[in-house]
Amino acid sequence: MYLRGLGATRSLDAAESTLQPTCEAGNTDACADLGEVYFSREEGTRDLPKAAQLFRVACDRGNLRGCARFGRSLLHGLGVPADQARSIDLLQHVCNSGEPEGCLTLGGFYMGAGGARKEYAAARRFLEAAVACGGGHGTLALMYWKGYGVEQDSKRARELFEIGCEQGDAAACLNLGIMCQLGEGGVADHAGAVAHFGRACHLGEKRGCTLER
Repeated sequence: MYLRGLGATRSLDAAESTLQPTCEAGNTDACADLGEVYFSREEGTRDLPKAAQLFRVACDRGNLRGCARFGRSLLHGLGVPADQARSIDLLQHVCNSGEPEGCLTLGGFYMGAGGARKEYAAARRFLEAAVACGGGHGTLALMYWKGYGVEQDSKRARELFEIGCEQGDAAACLNLGIMCQLGEGGVADHAGAVAHFGRACHLGEKRGCTLER
């Protein structure tokens, strides 16, 4: 809850103090989330090697979420040497096992994250798989909003952004706010836009803080 800002004010410090003893006691979900705390901190306080180490520990113990995040570290060389081939194999296994973060990372990669060549058909396939597993709505929404490899559909994009925002996706909240402000995909809603920008801000998206004002 503290990590994602779900039902509580987002606080990485509170998340760390809660997750640390649980991870040390052997809970692999806690280790995967503790790694995400170190990964999510701002520049200057991020500890990517420590995050990657925790992801790997969780993954080695069979935790799919940890494997998805370790795969992301390998894919982009975040705290560990980049190894694209190993990462893609790992992420495909995780995605096929039903963990949405694996599918989402691959979807983002094929949309061009990290300078990869854009392959929108592959991106859509993995993002649809992520949504079917319960995550990745905000990134799939972006494809429909901008018409990346699909027929542009603002209504569908707005619906997906709404789900992503409810799941604690800061970028989805930001984009939902923009759509509400402009009246794209539905009626214009200034008050709603401000609320979504505020949610994005509380989830760590600085542009949301600026737009909220």
